[in-house]
Amino acid sequence: MILSVVIYGLVVTGVGAYFFKRVQHINDFILGNRGMNFWVSGLSAQTSLLGGWVLLGLPALGFSLGLEAVWLVLGLLLGTFLGWRTVAFRLRIFSLKSENALTIPAYFQKRFRTDRISLRLLVSVILLAAFMVYTAAGLSMAAGMLQVILGVGYLAALVGVTLLVVAYVALGGFLAVSWTDVIQSLMILTAAVVLPLVTLGRLGGAERALAILHEMDPEFLSLKGGALGLVEKISFFALGLGILGQPHVLARFMAMRDPENTPLAALVGGGWTLLVLTGALAVGVLGRAYYPGAFPFETDMLVYQLLEAFFEGSLGIFLQITLLAALMSTIDSKLMVTVSVFMRDFYRIMVHREIPNQTQVRMGRFLVVLMALAAFLIAMDAGSSVLGLVGLAWIGLGGTLGPALIFSLYYPGVTYRGVLWGILTGGATLLFWELMLSGGAFDLTGLIPGAAVSSLVIWQVSKRDSGHQDREHFEELMKW
Repeated sequence: MILSVVIYGLVVTGVGAYFFKRVQHINDFILGNRGMNFWVSGLSAQTSLLGGWVLLGLPALGFSLGLEAVWLVLGLLLGTFLGWRTVAFRLRIFSLKSENALTIPAYFQKRFRTDRISLRLLVSVILLAAFMVYTAAGLSMAAGMLQVILGVGYLAALVGVTLLVVAYVALGGFLAVSWTDVIQSLMILTAAVVLPLVTLGRLGGAERALAILHEMDPEFLSLKGGALGLVEKISFFALGLGILGQPHVLARFMAMRDPENTPLAALVGGGWTLLVLTGALAVGVLGRAYYPGAFPFETDMLVYQLLEAFFEGSLGIFLQITLLAALMSTIDSKLMVTVSVFMRDFYRIMVHREIPNQTQVRMGRFLVVLMALAAFLIAMDAGSSVLGLVGLAWIGLGGTLGPALIFSLYYPGVTYRGVLWGILTGGATLLFWELMLSGGAFDLTGLIPGAAVSSLVIWQVSKRDSGHQDREHFEELMKW
């Protein structure tokens, strides 16, 4: 098993080394010089989005909730569709025409043709905080998985995972991250197809599996079962819409070579997402049939438990490495966003001077090491409360940046002040709802009231800020 992990590490590091000399400009390091073909864009966007969660979190939900977990799957599928259908094409065009903005904070400033920095700084701080949490949590989960696979200590596993991700991200930047995502997406797809079929076979077929589940709990395969109430079902569904505010996905939209190929990228990414989500949910449901009584493991380790039970030899090793690869696809994307925002937005605002391109590339590589080290220090405490903020980061970005982005792409009268105040009030509403309110209707995800308040404020402030509306500029952006 150690040899297999080493081989996987050499493969992804080799991808980084391959792209090392191709990264000559900061555009190459951050967005691959906007040169991603449609199938790399589609697979990379969706793999970076779902990553390890699809082989750990979703099967656990299916195992615990049964078919009711489909509400989250449907929300994710809708969010994926809306992202490719409403955001991808326009963001690719608008970001390029907005002085070739390479990051989301830079896009928000340059979209409104202003020298004011408050909006760019606000979005930068939000992203740095959220993605440092994301990256640390990803390192912690990957270290935990490597600890189980190899039987080593947590700290040793954490050091190994951190060194590996630093190696290929620092070498190849966005290009390495995107192409390793392609490799990892194929590994994840293999696991999502093979594992439910094998589990079904071990159970003796679909009829036997259904009989076991019905005997265990007649409501387990019902969408109207008692595990989730109406508020929880709505929340699960709405969580999928948080995709619209996730910068690591938006970066893939911005990096497409030809925006006219957006439908093809959507087909590739959407098809992969449908297959993987369906397979992962099936693993969870069928896993419950395989373990109908007491089970001696944490639910998020269900896939690993099934792999241990069913597979031996090279296929079993490959599928176990896939669990690690799935987590790595999430870590590298989040680390890349953290580095890009710190270098191109936060640092640039603070320093106020131009830096030569080669110097920027070297700085980017240094920041990969620095940011990974910061995330490593957070992740050293596997029980840290900071690592539990991942869910809040997801809904926070979805409920604030999502509406702001949609308005910037579709509303000709949107203004800088409107977006600034929309993000501030939407974020405040979301945090108050999540942290201060509970019970009954207040158990609804804060993403919904946060996005609603943010949208209303953006519209009303922009409407009253008519002197700063720039409809002519919007029309120029629409000419492609």
